[in-house]
Amino acid sequence: ALDLPGAGQMRHLRHLIESRPFLSRVPDQDLAPAGTGSTPGLTHIVYTRVADGAAALYIDGLRVAGRPIEGSFANWDASFRLGLANELTGDRPWLGEYRLAAVYDHALAGDEVAARLGAGPGAAPESAVCAYTFTEGEGSRVRDVSRTGEPLDLTVGDGSAVRWLPGGGLEVTAPVLIASSGPADK
Repeated sequence: ALDLPGAGQMRHLRHLIESRPFLSRVPDQDLAPAGTGSTPGLTHIVYTRVADGAAALYIDGLRVAGRPIEGSFANWDASFRLGLANELTGDRPWLGEYRLAAVYDHALAGDEVAARLGAGPGAAPESAVCAYTFTEGEGSRVRDVSRTGEPLDLTVGDGSAVRWLPGGGLEVTAPVLIASSGPADK
């Protein structure tokens, strides 16, 4: 199953899952509708949620699901670090490719989702609090290109577990944590 075309698209789901605090997440099996399986090539996935709980899921610019989600941001811990490719605890590794990852401080509207899709995977997202385009091409540092506040760069824990892709992108080939060294408080 790891060699099927859709296996590489799990990076988007992982980014979504890791964008919320680990201890307060509640799985929602009903948000993603049937028929939203894998497709060849890159897939643009956006999960957005407003403070009152209204959540929406967009795939390739189209809203495919939306509904209220219980919970709040009241238990957010300012000491949490930002991590990709594994849980900060190191117990849920993920393999695949990253082309773009972004975090916003507001829920994206449909026209904003469409604009970001149209900009392509190499474009730095407008108004993102943190943004990573994975265009460094070498090394163990992934730069925050958001131009918002102090950059929250990420460090690849083991350089032998990743491969920089020609033309941009980072392939995770073995379990590794790619994380900020300090709190993701921006």
